[in-house]
Amino acid sequence: MKHDASSSSFELLDRRIQRWIWEHEWTELRNIQEGAIPPILSHDKDVILSSGTASGKTEAAFFPILTHMLQRPDSIGLTVYISPLIALINDQFDRLMDMCEEPEIPVYAWHGGISASRKRKFISNPKGVLLITPESLQAFFCNHGGMTEIVFSETQYIVIDEMHSFIGTERGKQLQTLMHLLEYAAKKKIPRIGLSATLGDMGLASEYLRKGCEVEIINPDTPMHLQILLKGFLQTRNDDEEDESDDEMAVVKIAKYLFPILIQSNNLVFPNSRAKVEYYTKLFSELCEINKCLNGFFAHHGNLAHGIREEAELTIKQSSHPTTIVCTNTLELGIDIGSVESIVQIGSPPSVSSLRQRLGRSGRKKGTASILRACTIESELDHTSTLVSELRERTVQFCAIINLILNSWNEPPRARTLNFSTLVQQILSLIYQHGGVTASKAYTLLCSTGPFGSVSRSDFIDLLQSLHANELITQDKTGLLFHGKRGEKLVNHYSFYAAFESEKEFRIVADTKTLGTLPLNSMVSVDDYIIFAGKAWIVKDIDMKSRVIYVSPQAMGNPPTFFSSGGRLHSEIRREMRRIYESSERVPYTDATAMQLIEEGRHAYFTNRLDSEDIVQSGAAVFLFSWLGDDVNEALGAIFRWRGFNVYLEGLCIIFSNTTKESVIACIQRLRGMRKPTLKILLDGAENLEKEKWDWALSRSLLEKTYESAYMDLDAAWDWLSSRT
Repeated sequence: MKHDASSSSFELLDRRIQRWIWEHEWTELRNIQEGAIPPILSHDKDVILSSGTASGKTEAAFFPILTHMLQRPDSIGLTVYISPLIALINDQFDRLMDMCEEPEIPVYAWHGGISASRKRKFISNPKGVLLITPESLQAFFCNHGGMTEIVFSETQYIVIDEMHSFIGTERGKQLQTLMHLLEYAAKKKIPRIGLSATLGDMGLASEYLRKGCEVEIINPDTPMHLQILLKGFLQTRNDDEEDESDDEMAVVKIAKYLFPILIQSNNLVFPNSRAKVEYYTKLFSELCEINKCLNGFFAHHGNLAHGIREEAELTIKQSSHPTTIVCTNTLELGIDIGSVESIVQIGSPPSVSSLRQRLGRSGRKKGTASILRACTIESELDHTSTLVSELRERTVQFCAIINLILNSWNEPPRARTLNFSTLVQQILSLIYQHGGVTASKAYTLLCSTGPFGSVSRSDFIDLLQSLHANELITQDKTGLLFHGKRGEKLVNHYSFYAAFESEKEFRIVADTKTLGTLPLNSMVSVDDYIIFAGKAWIVKDIDMKSRVIYVSPQAMGNPPTFFSSGGRLHSEIRREMRRIYESSERVPYTDATAMQLIEEGRHAYFTNRLDSEDIVQSGAAVFLFSWLGDDVNEALGAIFRWRGFNVYLEGLCIIFSNTTKESVIACIQRLRGMRKPTLKILLDGAENLEKEKWDWALSRSLLEKTYESAYMDLDAAWDWLSSRT
């Protein structure tokens, strides 16, 4: 098959890569591939490839990468591909094996499921493509410290897949450190290639990929063609969501509405929590039994056993029978499950970028649109309804997120976080890798030249003193840092390599088959009925010592309790919500019920004069609306607590109990004449600041700083207070 002669990028590729393209009957390169090939092939710059899910980013990166490797005069060298998910590594492994077969480029996957012999084969001849997670790369540095310079000396590229999932997280800071240490081992700058479907601020994304250096961004204009319907559902006051026999439950109404639609095609359903994944899967399965049709509904979340998740993935990809997977964000990232007809989102998603990522699963075939079937649930209003309920916040928030997608907006990466927790891990890892390290070298490698550049020398010294006090490190007379008694124990446990804390969990076993895991703090007792893997079970026994729950099939059950921190909303979503409240226009993608909910919210907004006032009295409570994000509201809440108010945050609002509107206004007026309080003053007495894995090892001062950097925007909060008239 002849290729499009107009493609100059195609002509730059190695003949063996061109042949692969011909044999796979590609008639043209996609825009992202045309744009990516020249700069990546130049091998002298970092590149970000940003385009929708299934737009061909993997090929856009690897066509020129493999070409460069094949054209090297001495040896092909090594490309390190870093993925957030083992499942994604397994998926990409198959794709790259196919691409690398004729040119005979070795491809290695490296994670816990790979045999030791296969890993030894790579170490003995580190050439080709290595697919690895940050945790496995961390383990490699620790366990093969003396070999890192040899193994990574010929590294040609570092590829970061799903880059948006790392930015602004402890794991993302770990990845930045690992890339820096990999270059340190190789003694050279290595081109970094970032792949993502949802990057809100390209400047901040570039800073993440490599601070202070120019990054070439390939972001072709590929508008998303969307078909959207937001359908509203009312939860009556008499509904009991634990009683699944009540046909008037909103969740049952949603399941009955969706079932005849989903049964005809492949779809993904996102209900926002693992418990709801289980519940909806069971409801759909029961409807299959009632209607005497083949059950094509599967549950998919991180607590299910790998084999159960894989069965769902393979079925939706390969089966000729319509299949729907009810899932959490485990299927938000780029695991190849083929094209689905529609995305169902039940309840407002955690972020704009999350919904955009999910929508990329639909409409992948040329000429088809991405279909979003959205469902929102609100409670019926009565004399006991609160102002928050009257505003129909969940529905308006859902609309705001959809509007921002339509306006091509995404959340920018979080750039302020200090990540002291991950710095603790990296200091311990550095000691592990080198058998000891001086404080000066650790600071230079991790902070002065590394990704923790915002950490001052004084804070670093404070951190080392805290680690010493917690027996994580010790220092000999020569100045070398070693692991302390406690540190030695912790670094030799497999969990050390992850920058984040994993939930302690029970294993769920039916007969001899492991179904998955439940968080340890889930309340489960013998004879309880639970839904797991989309089916109902009765708990027969619990082995506390081995942390195993034994279950048998049962006809009834409720979803188990899972704990989730949920998303933190950006200020732009709240601003868009206010624009919706103040508009009189019909929201074009809503059904009659959803539009009625929005109108009720608008009525409450104007009735309470929120168009002109930020503070509202309702009974003994006062509601303050900043119309800004959760990080600003968190800081405002701390300021008002400092001034003696009893406040708590609920979505849009900062709620004051047992006070008056006049008292709150008077407080704001006094604050305007004061200096901004210090972090120490605001967080004095706060006991819930430990959020990340190693926060327990920080001094109080460092704990307050890292908490503020991740969860509070004190400057924006003070600016808001100063602007009140």
